[in-house]
Amino acid sequence: MRALLQFVTRNPWIYVVLAFVVLSAAWATLIVLASGQPPPNIPLENRSRQPVPQPATR
Repeated sequence: MRALLQFVTRNPWIYVVLAFVVLSAAWATLIVLASGQPPPNIPLENRSRQPVPQPATR
């Protein structure tokens, strides 16, 4: 355990790598959770004076 503590003390860049890994894991978790909960559909009103174009039917 002492050797590990000395290694981390001599190499402070490990904190940067650890912070990057934690940040990446947090983003990945957020994306996975958000993909399982799609946002609800919200109906929008057409307030313009132009008619809404209808999709072409074949």
